[in-house]
Amino acid sequence: MKILVLAAHPDDEVLGMGGTIKKLSKKGNDIKIIFMSTGILSRRKIEPKHFQTSFYKRWMEKNESKVKSLRDDAKKAGKILGVNEVEFMDFPDNEMDTVSTLMVAKSIEKSINDFKPRVIYTTPQNDVNVDHQKVFASALIATRP
Repeated sequence: MKILVLAAHPDDEVLGMGGTIKKLSKKGNDIKIIFMSTGILSRRKIEPKHFQTSFYKRWMEKNESKVKSLRDDAKKAGKILGVNEVEFMDFPDNEMDTVSTLMVAKSIEKSINDFKPRVIYTTPQNDVNVDHQKVFASALIATRP
């Protein structure tokens, strides 16, 4: 069976359901994880002038090695859990509430259409993290009948 895990940040999949992912992979399921944001951008020094998309792009370019390292770690964790495929999206970390829900949902929808999972796991609805809230709401829209 194909299973999709939608995680807001790298490590959410391990902390939220690592044991479940391992159990499902041991049963022979084909598992894919999508990380919606880098999980590192919120560690930057924030000033009012930095709340711009152009700043985000420059920051990503300047910190490419940090992002790559985090992604490599996420791939290693996925292998340990028995995950077959990992995908990274670049929505702004801890600022996904600044992005249209439709844009996030369309990105998820495309991945669903490409992978064709039978089961989808995502973040909890009542989480205090804005990225988790956005991923949950977007997943509902992307999986509507």
